[in-house]
Amino acid sequence: MSWFEPQPGDGGLLRRSALIRLEDPTLVDKALRQKQVVRVHRGIYKEGEPPDDRERAWAACATVGGCAAVASHRTAARVLGLEVPAGGPDEVTIPRCERRPHRTDLRFHTSVVAPEDVLDLDGLRVTTVARTLVDLARTEEEYRAVWAVERALLRTRVTREELDDAIRRCRGTPGVLRARRLVAAARPLSGSPLETAGRLALVEDGLEEPEVQMPITRADGRNAYVDLAYRRLRKGFEFDGRSEHGMEMAVFEDRDRENQIVLRDLTIYRFSWFDVFRRRAQYLRTVRGAIGA
Repeated sequence: MSWFEPQPGDGGLLRRSALIRLEDPTLVDKALRQKQVVRVHRGIYKEGEPPDDRERAWAACATVGGCAAVASHRTAARVLGLEVPAGGPDEVTIPRCERRPHRTDLRFHTSVVAPEDVLDLDGLRVTTVARTLVDLARTEEEYRAVWAVERALLRTRVTREELDDAIRRCRGTPGVLRARRLVAAARPLSGSPLETAGRLALVEDGLEEPEVQMPITRADGRNAYVDLAYRRLRKGFEFDGRSEHGMEMAVFEDRDRENQIVLRDLTIYRFSWFDVFRRRAQYLRTVRGAIGA
């Protein structure tokens, strides 16, 4: 069967309500089974290839109906190219007066979104970088939210002033105090999500915040950076992320770098994802013992 052209404003996608006015509903269902079209969200399809992040965001907003929806949280982050985990349902924000049950593939947030916090991307309404990061800081796992803010700051996608303004406009919104705390905890020099998680765990445990990416001159004269360090105590902490150190060469390079740093009278302790997330108490005891806390 041949498909009609999507209407202007439909983001290049197909609405079932429009399709069945032109085609027998059984033919539409058959096309779905034969994968001529793919379902994006309830009642909204795409012909051919699976949808990209922008198309999913458009469909998530379009499927709401009856109110002004804004792509937000992880969905907005993906459209804007921010650091968020893969997977999970799409997310949109709707006015507080609206109530919609969550779906398996779509999560609804009710909140006031100021006009200054909305971008119009050729008809797609999406929260700004600053508002998206604030929303993540309100709802995401702490280290993931802080890492997203850190990467955005490092890449000059947002400024702290813009984040502060977005937080101020969210006054009274659940989680805004948490968002203020996590935004303040962001350190753009952080080298990985694991490093961020390790640092946040130390601060939460009442320890002095370590220096991030402390520069040091190696014994061979080259520059190096220690993930976290207490400079005065000459103690450093390196974090081996699974993705960053999946190749043997990366591990060997790290070991060589560590050996060179040790020669500079800096004691290095090395931790993995397992240490920080699965053996957190032991990780904290080790650091406390290292710094005499």
